[in-house]
Amino acid sequence: MLRRGALFIGALLTVFHVLPESLYAQPPAEAEQSATPGHRPITFAIEAGSDLPEQVLLELKPQDKLLARFELLEGNAKFGSTHLSLDQLRENGRVVEIPVRGGIVTMPPLQAGTVDDVSLVHVTVNGTILLDDLRVVTLSPGDMETLRAEIEGFSEAVLAMADTYAIIDEEKLIPYLDQSTGETQGFEGAPCGSYPCTRAPVGPGEVKWLTSNPAAEGYSVKPETGSTLVWATPPIQYIDGIYKTNWGCSLALKVPDSCTAEVSGGEIIECCCNATLYLLGYKCKAINPYLFSDWPDCPLPL
Repeated sequence: MLRRGALFIGALLTVFHVLPESLYAQPPAEAEQSATPGHRPITFAIEAGSDLPEQVLLELKPQDKLLARFELLEGNAKFGSTHLSLDQLRENGRVVEIPVRGGIVTMPPLQAGTVDDVSLVHVTVNGTILLDDLRVVTLSPGDMETLRAEIEGFSEAVLAMADTYAIIDEEKLIPYLDQSTGETQGFEGAPCGSYPCTRAPVGPGEVKWLTSNPAAEGYSVKPETGSTLVWATPPIQYIDGIYKTNWGCSLALKVPDSCTAEVSGGEIIECCCNATLYLLGYKCKAINPYLFSDWPDCPLPL
């Protein structure tokens, strides 16, 4: 999570403010309040095949020998610029290390990943994390126009908007959304066509069991809190993800806080997700839980 504002690195480095001033919801003086539950990130939305230009993130107290490190975690977006040397661009574009000049921390250009990819950006200066709540989501070509229509009028939440990218302050976006039309996804043979549904933008994620005994069918869930799986229990559970015995290990369905999964018999799963957040990458997604430290790798055994 972003440590907003007045930060001290070894009592030597002071973060004066974030540029532009609208980038984060709280002013620098409120740094102590940043690590609160429910805080939402800044999202960089980029259409597949496009780039996000370099972005000024922070202004620091100018000093000699400040080194900024930008690291992409998860996903497959990459940093890329003809101005970066091989010494600066590492791990196939996943890590960049560049000097901080004049106290300005500037993130290099980003290349979009594959469609629906979600990557996270960590920013450190001289080994101390300054930002760790930046998301990069890759949209399908043409989806930026749909997103533009969805967020038209939400001027406080939209930090930048261009033909192929947008920068969204999710913390300021959520109050605009309230209940809104959802986007429906189908899994395991369910219809993939979209039809109207309603889903609030805030959590928790949930599952509705439309089958009478889902545990007997091998379904278990990762609860909203904690990392120990529990058996599926109708009619509704608040969850982070769904497992099934016959899926085996290293496969689960991640259910974001803005989505509701409905599970019927015959391995039919449909997800209703808040439409605007769906465009920003918050959708039900099959994942390898082994890659997440607080997710069990295997379902509960029958």
